[in-house]
Amino acid sequence: MLNAEKERHIAGPIRDSENIETLRRHLSDKPRDLLLFDLAVETGIGMKRLLPLKVKDLTGMKNGEKFSLGNKRDKKSTFMVNETIYKTFHRYLKKTQPAPNDYLFKSKKRQLPLNLSSVSNMINGWYSTAGIKGCYGAISLRKTWEFNNKDKTPDQSAAEAGSNSKANLIFKPLEATTVQRKIFKELFKAIVSRKIPPGTRITADEISRAFKVSQAPVRVAMNWLEARGFIVSQRKKGSIVRELTTEELYELVQVRLILELAAAKLACKAITDETLHQLESIVERYKQAYAFEDSDKLNRQFHKTLYQDINMPLLTTIVMDLYDRFSPYAALAFADHLDHEPDQNIRKEGPGYYHAKIIEGLRRRDTGKVLKFLEMKLRRGMLLTEEIMKQSDRIDAME
Repeated sequence: MLNAEKERHIAGPIRDSENIETLRRHLSDKPRDLLLFDLAVETGIGMKRLLPLKVKDLTGMKNGEKFSLGNKRDKKSTFMVNETIYKTFHRYLKKTQPAPNDYLFKSKKRQLPLNLSSVSNMINGWYSTAGIKGCYGAISLRKTWEFNNKDKTPDQSAAEAGSNSKANLIFKPLEATTVQRKIFKELFKAIVSRKIPPGTRITADEISRAFKVSQAPVRVAMNWLEARGFIVSQRKKGSIVRELTTEELYELVQVRLILELAAAKLACKAITDETLHQLESIVERYKQAYAFEDSDKLNRQFHKTLYQDINMPLLTTIVMDLYDRFSPYAALAFADHLDHEPDQNIRKEGPGYYHAKIIEGLRRRDTGKVLKFLEMKLRRGMLLTEEIMKQSDRIDAME
């Protein structure tokens, strides 16, 4: 009992958006559990209010509209239906075909809703399967909502007045709330394609008015962009889209080589069969990723997983920070405005080629092979990015 109370006390939010997506994939074949997860992390409504819900209580809700559970005056039970909740609920209806009077989160053994104890154990099982630490039960789902909506209340309207700013000419308004990820994607694409060129100043106020959402999700999206090195914040002056230079590119790759080759040596000795299976799964998904954001996310996950068994979290954190700082350079290779290919000798290997060779070396505990193809992979990325930067400079000079 004391241990359980201690766990509740130290329970934190799910801070990494990749972990949230991992949990959603884990629950994809469990429509009831996925709906419970999405309602908790997307609305902030407590579990005591969610568990008694019946199918008829949510029937008729529409994407983008405010929805109330029970007493409409009770703000704690009011939320905005976003695209995630809307899709998850309708998927639940299609898969389970429940009756209107069925409990949404019905126990599999009885015609009653799940109780708080069984839900807590179930949620802890999710965290364990996904390898998420520092989280405990439903309280961490509530804290996840709070972490991503620090400046919002559950019933806060997402719409704000329109604007005639330059950003309005680039972005289209978004219909749903809790749209940090969508805003990030749109800003990301605009920066990579140079619709928002290096040196441009952007502010949360300007972007929020362009998207017609509150500033809270915009600030979250801009924090993600800054963490990945796309923008630099300036106190009380908004943020600046970073200038990219070949000098910084070379330095980033050299530092990554020093640290990642050292980490790979340790990984060759410590890696487990379970981690090797994880790496293979990541590479298979990487081969099917066509958008840069998807491939970059999976590539980042590959490097993070590669070093997870060496049990040196500080080293892994530094390596991942360097990876994030390299992302703006790698993104240039996928810029929409470049309609010609760089040197084909640089691109001759297909997607996942170096990843697969690294895994082969790991399985054989062949340190030399792992280091060889890891170095080739990093240097290839540098050469490809350098070529794209040169082509981009030539295009700019001609215009």
